[in-house]
Amino acid sequence: MPQNAAAAAGDAPAEAEREALQPFPADRNTLSLRRGELSAGGVVHLRFTLRNSVPDAVLHVRLSAAAAAWLSLLPTEAALGPGEQQPVVVRVESAAAAAALKTNGPPTIPIPLAYQYLRAGAAAAGTGTVFLRLPTSVCPSCSRHLDDDEHTGRIPDVCPFCFERLRPCPVCGTPNSWLARTCILDETHVVRTAPDWPQLGGEPGHRGSRP
Repeated sequence: MPQNAAAAAGDAPAEAEREALQPFPADRNTLSLRRGELSAGGVVHLRFTLRNSVPDAVLHVRLSAAAAAWLSLLPTEAALGPGEQQPVVVRVESAAAAAALKTNGPPTIPIPLAYQYLRAGAAAAGTGTVFLRLPTSVCPSCSRHLDDDEHTGRIPDVCPFCFERLRPCPVCGTPNSWLARTCILDETHVVRTAPDWPQLGGEPGHRGSRP
């Protein structure tokens, strides 16, 4: 077996063991604010839950709302015993969020989590993100704001401005180009795993995909 293949094979069990020791503690990766909630003004409360699914460890989590002034969290820190849960309230000042969008603010806001699973004489640390999606998206090619379908919440298949074909990230919903393999917002999100189709005449020599 080639050395790099052996290394890849050896990494898979290690990655699975790491995930078992320090699983991502939030029950979801994405929260979505509906268009009506954004336009109504006032304060909107969204929620997700922190869970300690490791039976022999205490979970400690820190959360941050520093990415947007109109966003706040309660609590911002939690300690959970085995099997315990903690709801997290995400408070959104919708008028300020709408104003930020009008000045080309980002349509997806990260809520970073830093966490540790504490065992006797050992600790396993990890980081992750819950994404808050506002009811608009940005084309990865021309950076123009896109209108989501109000009924389905889906981004359009094609940008109406530059006609770039779009593919949503399966984790956070961010629009990516059709050929993107990882998300432009978070490179740990895998958007596409299928191999590229070979193309003929793709360069001046018209030699196609062969060297």
